[in-house]
Amino acid sequence: ADCNGGQGGGGGGGGEHGDEGREDGEKWEKQDVPNQVSGPSDQDQQAQADQTQEAMPLEGSTQQQGTGMKMQDDGQEAQEEVPAGWSRDGDGKLKPIKGEIIAVDFNASGSSSLQDRFRNFRLNKMKSQRQEAINSKKKQEERQDPAKMQELRQMFIDRCKSYYGVPYAKKYHQPDSELYNSKKFLDCCGLVRQVLRDMKNELGFSPGPWNQAYQFDTLPVRYETWQEMKPGDLVFAEGEYVKPGMKPQPGNIVHVEVFLGGGTEGKSVCGARWNSGVVQEFDSYEFAAKSWSLTRWHFCSIDTWLTGVCKSFNPDRKWKRKQQWVPGSRSIFHAEEEEDEMAEDELDEQAEEGSGLSSRAGRRFFVSDPMKYRTVVEALASKGWHQITMKDAENLNFDLKWTETLVEVDLARFRNNEQIVNHIPTRFPLSNFNKLIKTLRSRDRQIMREHKKSEEGAFSSSSSSPSSSLITSDKFVPQVFDVTLSTDRMHLIQILEEGEQNDSWVLKSAGGSQKTIISSDRDALLDSLLKRSAGPDKKGYTMIQKHIADPLLLQDRKFAIRCFVLIPQTFPAFKILFHTGLCCSALKSYSRDLLEEEVQDPFLGFRVGDASFARTWKQAEEALAQEGAIPRGWFDDQLKEQLETICRETFCAAKNDLSRVRGYFELFSVDFLVDSSLKPWLLRVGSNKHLSADVPELRQELFNIVSDALEIVLELNEKTKVEGKSPAMEEMEQLRKSSFKVLLEE
Repeated sequence: ADCNGGQGGGGGGGGEHGDEGREDGEKWEKQDVPNQVSGPSDQDQQAQADQTQEAMPLEGSTQQQGTGMKMQDDGQEAQEEVPAGWSRDGDGKLKPIKGEIIAVDFNASGSSSLQDRFRNFRLNKMKSQRQEAINSKKKQEERQDPAKMQELRQMFIDRCKSYYGVPYAKKYHQPDSELYNSKKFLDCCGLVRQVLRDMKNELGFSPGPWNQAYQFDTLPVRYETWQEMKPGDLVFAEGEYVKPGMKPQPGNIVHVEVFLGGGTEGKSVCGARWNSGVVQEFDSYEFAAKSWSLTRWHFCSIDTWLTGVCKSFNPDRKWKRKQQWVPGSRSIFHAEEEEDEMAEDELDEQAEEGSGLSSRAGRRFFVSDPMKYRTVVEALASKGWHQITMKDAENLNFDLKWTETLVEVDLARFRNNEQIVNHIPTRFPLSNFNKLIKTLRSRDRQIMREHKKSEEGAFSSSSSSPSSSLITSDKFVPQVFDVTLSTDRMHLIQILEEGEQNDSWVLKSAGGSQKTIISSDRDALLDSLLKRSAGPDKKGYTMIQKHIADPLLLQDRKFAIRCFVLIPQTFPAFKILFHTGLCCSALKSYSRDLLEEEVQDPFLGFRVGDASFARTWKQAEEALAQEGAIPRGWFDDQLKEQLETICRETFCAAKNDLSRVRGYFELFSVDFLVDSSLKPWLLRVGSNKHLSADVPELRQELFNIVSDALEIVLELNEKTKVEGKSPAMEEMEQLRKSSFKVLLEE
């Protein structure tokens, strides 16, 4: 039966009465409604009517159309059962009862209801929060270990230093200024806040968005004097603003800086101090501010933060965010409170001002050892780059990668057209001492062949001219022998038998590290040589080199010069750039009788925070001139040119063995020793030596070298990508600004 009225057929049960069975616009829901009470569509009704006209009535029964009734065999009308929530009108048609609430199960055929799912969600959320609390407690206990706290403290210091060069605020710079377009701006409290947010995974918390007064309240451990502080602790200034009407800070805490403990008096700090300045290191925390007058200094320990605790310990000041609604702890919507991304600094409204983008803003870099390559981190951070984690680097989410070894670079996945890495895959003819000697010997043989042809007149005016340089490696590399080669062994034995008893020799490994043997006992030295003749010993000392017995001394100590050679790219063009470097002295006075070369190693001066052991190029020249060891100006007038020549010949000898692929560059260190006759000798070529120093002047010089090198590499790669070819070095703006000199361009 059609409860909404059929079409066609008998005249009494037409669509008029069917429309009365439901009201237009009425909204209702139904549950378990039988199929016979479902209103068919117009198409279904028409099809049913057509079938009714063609079909013959069944024998023994008649169909009363439009009444919702059937005639039984005995002629009595049979009323069909009315579903719950429905009723029949006067014509016997079904219609829903108005105002009655009908329960609806949207998942009647499923295994769980919507309520069950909400309940399970809430239980899982509570379980997850309990587990997070347990893990947090365990991590907090681990952080209380003194060794772990010291590790976090050093990490805190390194992160602070990584922001050297970041400007204070945008509004204090002109639009045409380079700092105006900086990606990031950090004031005094902004620096501390940013570092804490960088370390939120290590510390277990992210700080609130408030300024230095809030940071002061979260550090309850305080000292009476600055001498009690450790590097990484904070120095807060309490004072009053000079400008009338300026709102005072909570507790009158107006400034904060990070204590480093260096400088001339051990009071050095780092931070953002001046409006138009940048994050940098200062010799002392004591200074006279322009905007506030000092009341007193506060010296606070960061041990509380290092143990994973960051909350206000001041009951008189409440640090809370304004929120319209906070879900209760039992609410299914309750979750951990998210930290605001933008700082709400009331002093200078830095959050609104620091949105400028530089041409390279937002780029990502990864450094495998931030301590060893501290200057790399500082240089890139000062340009607005973002340092990423190991996980991001493994996912290739970087623009530049600086690693210690080539093994740390996934060459198979490296996108050399988009990314840059600080290694040339086949650099070993330079950085490996054994292969360097072989490379130079091969170059010597080529020079001699060309020289011989030149003497025989083999070159005509139209043919290629021989090498303009006839400087063979024996003119700048101390005599060296490979004990794994029989010809070298025989030659060395002959020299030992004919040489002077007091000659000394140096054993060198493939990496260029050395160990001295004093050959006062020639038989003992020959015995040592024979033991190594079968191949490399367990330490890899396979090269024997004559020791320079009469080095030029600086304050009675042997010293060495470390220069830098940059190969900014090998494809589509090959270029070699040179930079004068640094000078370091041995820790003890020189004596030929010392049996341990380590105590005379001049490169230990790089790792000693004493200006008497490590100097810049100009400082070393001045010190030697004062002693009368060299004439004034000799470094720049004569020595520099000799070092450039040696570096050019050495790197040109290996250029054909280096990979010619886009995206690779390398900054090499080249070490020299000068003898008493003022003749420079090449000691070794290094890849990825320490680019950090404890002496402030040396650290600044290293920063300048690394920063200039990176600027040249970045500009060269950008122009190559845009122009499709490598630009001439004379067109390089960053090269003109730097102290690098072009040795070769092809």
